[in-house]
Formats: sequence, structure tokens, C-alpha cells
Amino acid sequence: MAEVNRVDDRTLPIDEQLDPSFFESVDYFVEKGISVITPKLIDELKSNCLNDAQKQSYVKGILATIKSVNKVRFLIGT
Repeated sequence: MAEVNRVDDRTLPIDEQLDPSFFESVDYFVEKGISVITPKLIDELKSNCLNDAQKQSYVKGILATIKSVNKVRFLIGT
């Protein structure tokens, strides 16, 4: 019966799941944060040579680079 609940739990949004996947949670909250901070970063970007579309592309490119995780480090406490 617990397995059935777990399968049903995975169909819920990440913020409503009882035991979500770590990587899915990180991806969800990073995307949520990016959507909140992007407009502010575009507004604060001071550049005379970039129009609004170029500023948006520039900010999204930087955030996409930051978002991609290449390695996960596992530390064992002593």
C-alpha cells in the first residue's frame, strides 16, 4: 500500500510531495528563483549598447550557465 501512495505522490507538484527527488527539487526551486530574479536583473543591467531583447538574452544565458550542475560532491562527516 505504501508503494501505491509513493507513486501517487510523484504525480503531485514538487512543493506538495512528501519525499521528492533531490535533483527534481533543486531544479524546481532554481527555475522558480530564476523566474523571480530575471526581470530585476534585466532592469539593473546598465548598458548603452544593448537593447531590452539583448539584455534579456544575456541574463538568461548567464543564469542557464549557473543552473547547469556538472558535479555533485558527497561529503562524509567524521
